[in-house]
Amino acid sequence: VYRHNVPLFARYSRKVYDVSIEDDEKAALEGIKKTQAFFESLGAETSLVKAKVPTDKFEFLAKRATLRGPLGQFVKLTASDIVKIYELAR
Repeated sequence: VYRHNVPLFARYSRKVYDVSIEDDEKAALEGIKKTQAFFESLGAETSLVKAKVPTDKFEFLAKRATLRGPLGQFVKLTASDIVKIYELAR
């Protein structure tokens, strides 16, 4: 999703985590890494495998999440988009 607005994610990285990388793409990715590390420090699972979500349920979960239409304010996500995100989050 960050690719839809790299400067926004870079700004988030710089404001929240004091990332000093000038290149927006690299700054955005660093912020994503730091956000993942933050959630891990809280003991939260950061992958669906660690959370024991079975991969054969991805399509069902995505369709259920979008029963009333696409999700999201920043980027509208269809069931297909959500399945792709689940695959990346494995």
